[in-house]
Order: sequence, then structure tokens, then C-alpha cells
Amino acid sequence: MRISNAVAVLKDCVEVACLCKSPLPGARFLWQHVAARTGGSKNSDSTRALRLSKNVFVHLRSNVGDLQSFREVWIEKHYRLPEFVHGRDCYIDLGGNIGLSSLFFLNNLKFQNGIVVEPDASNLTILQKNLQPFPNCQIVPAAVGPTDGMIHFHTGTTSNNGMIADEGTPTAMVSMESLFQKLDGKQVDLVKMDIEGGEEYLTSANCEWMEKVNFVVTELHPEIIDVRKVIAAFGSRGLEYWPGNAGCGRSKYPNFMDMFVRVSEV
Repeated sequence: MRISNAVAVLKDCVEVACLCKSPLPGARFLWQHVAARTGGSKNSDSTRALRLSKNVFVHLRSNVGDLQSFREVWIEKHYRLPEFVHGRDCYIDLGGNIGLSSLFFLNNLKFQNGIVVEPDASNLTILQKNLQPFPNCQIVPAAVGPTDGMIHFHTGTTSNNGMIADEGTPTAMVSMESLFQKLDGKQVDLVKMDIEGGEEYLTSANCEWMEKVNFVVTELHPEIIDVRKVIAAFGSRGLEYWPGNAGCGRSKYPNFMDMFVRVSEV
């Protein structure tokens, strides 16, 4: 491990110890990090529960994908959002993975209801554990797309980079229209979209759902999609593009990820 990487890992472990208000979880996190980075637990299914402050329990496996996702969501706080997004009712989490972002929305941003969409069967097991204390969150075992149907899903090399592909496991695909029907008319205040390049496919047709959404937080993938098309699709439905600090750093609010914002709700 390079010195710069080692320093970064140690900083992460200190942050974990602060989050958990105990040095022991930080030490365990250090061991998991070292094992994962040296290949010792790259694909490990062993699961631990971290008890964060305010009795928030986070279940995650000792593998590269889960550790990276935990660092991004809970240590670096990639989903920190402007105050005007906090305390609202309903969110939809597209690419729910093991539920780390949903836990952040429910505990830190004080959302009340949610739908979490995740196609990877191995992630779903951990996702269910993480969201068990929140009966107002529905879990949908599917990929998201412009229509209902079937697709092929490629699980990827780590637990957090699966994607829709030409080949892979046959998987159910759910449309945004069908997800909205599950909410019985509730206002969707926030959509989180991190679907590893599937954002261009999702926004290629049947985009009426965008008119019912106030905010979208997303990780766009310019290396594999035409980001301009995605921005244009949201713009045509009244959502303004606010680049995040992870990209060009022009955001006027402390949003790390890119956002699409209905300005009348600010």
C-alpha cells in the first residue's frame, strides 16, 4: 500500500471511530481496509454491524465495494444536500446498493418515506438488514428503466458497480411510473440516481415522472454516457442542473454530487 493510501485509510479509521464514538470500530475498519486493499477480503461476504451515533446501525461486508460505499456516504458525506432539501417526506433511491444512502437520507436528512430499487441479489440481503428498522421504506428488487420488462444485469467486479448490460443475469426492470404508483399519490421530493451509466437509458423515454419530482441527486458517468442528453432531459421538465463539488466545483451550495433542482422549491 502506498504511503498516501495508508494515510487516507488511517484518516478514514479515525472518522469511523468518531462516528461510532469508540476506537474499536475504527480499528476493525482499519483491518478490513487493509485486507480488502491487499486482496485478502475482496469478495468477502462476512458482515459486520457498525453502531454509529444516535443508535444508527449500519451492516456492511468486508469487501472493497461496501467499504468504499461506506466511506463515500458516511465519512465523505457525498449526499450532503442543501438545507432546503431536509425534512421532507418521500424519496426514491435508484441504485440502492446495500442501503447506505437511504440510511443517510432517513437519519441525517430526516426523510419519512422511501422506495429503494436494487437489482443485485447479494446486495439485497444486506439492504434488507439495514432498512429493517424503517417500515415506511419499500424495497423493490429490480433495475430501473424507461419501461417495465426484463433486462440483463452484470454484477461487476465489486459490490457497487453492477450495471445493465447486453449479457448477464436476467433481471426485472421497473419503470418510474410503476414506482410512483407504489407511493399512493405521495409527493416525491427527492430522487437519488446512481445506476452506473443507466441514467442515459432511464431518461431516454417516458420522462413525464420528472415533472412530479422536486430534486434529483445523481452521480453522472461522462466516461460511458452522453451527459448532455441527460441534462437536457431534466431541463425540458423544469429541473435546473446544479453541478456538484465532486466535478467542476461550481456549486453555490455544499452539494457534493450533481443535482437537478426545481427552483420554485428552493
